[in-house]
Amino acid sequence: MTRDLFDAQMQWLSRNFNCVSLSTLLAQFENDAIKPRTVCVTFDDGFVNNLTTALPVLKKYRIPMTLFVATGYVGTQRLIWPERIASIVALHAPKAISYSGNTYSLESPGECAKAYRAIVNSLKPLHPNALEQEVAGFAASNGVDADRISASPWFESFRIAEWAELRELVNSELVEIGSHTVNHTIVGRLTREEAVREISESKKMLESNVHSVPYFAYPNGSEIDFSHEHRDIAVSLGYRAVLTSINGTFTARSDPFHMLRVGVGADCSVASLDYELRVGAAFSSKPSLAQFTRGIFTGLVER
Repeated sequence: MTRDLFDAQMQWLSRNFNCVSLSTLLAQFENDAIKPRTVCVTFDDGFVNNLTTALPVLKKYRIPMTLFVATGYVGTQRLIWPERIASIVALHAPKAISYSGNTYSLESPGECAKAYRAIVNSLKPLHPNALEQEVAGFAASNGVDADRISASPWFESFRIAEWAELRELVNSELVEIGSHTVNHTIVGRLTREEAVREISESKKMLESNVHSVPYFAYPNGSEIDFSHEHRDIAVSLGYRAVLTSINGTFTARSDPFHMLRVGVGADCSVASLDYELRVGAAFSSKPSLAQFTRGIFTGLVER
């Protein structure tokens, strides 16, 4: 997602919709008074470019946002594993890369993106322990270690914000912070004990370092990535809302612990966004074309 495209999307939203914070939307929901044409902007993961790239645009149009943070990466040199895969693909010098018996061309940006998606999607079903071993092996086989990634130009685009940077976002008065687990793990791949730890510890870390955290968003967040059990865990921990990445709208009849969203990616023009928000999302719960990205406004680039 480029800054210019994001700016165009936000300008269009500000002119055509009632852009509110998630807390405002939920207050309207609780009072059975959701205003027509209401939209919330949300970002997943907690990338620092939410501060450096997104926030100036949001300030320009006075649009609030909620940022869901994977807390285990805050203040570290670690990248979330899909960003490690993206870095390995980007730093791989030959014009092709292999994984799990498949070879992918890297001749063009489009082919690089296709390779990235294929490798990431093949890893998503794994338990985090097995997944980490696979990613480490993939990095080693391609000669891309953690030091090389952290020294690359990609690192600043992919790193998670530090605590001070998250507090700066909150102090802007446009940003709310939500939980996105500790290690960005797909909770449906975990034991119940592991899921409770991921969902609860991220909340505690954010509340100790930033502010109270009433919202949780599932990593990845498709229908197969969580169950009703995970909803119940979030309720028991005191969350007021849980967000999925399933395409759709939120209405007066919706479940605030199973909130649908409209996925927006780099392939989402203003015209596509217009369609999704006016009619598209209301008629389909299937992922839109824009949901080739992992999350909802997961990251932005400066260029």
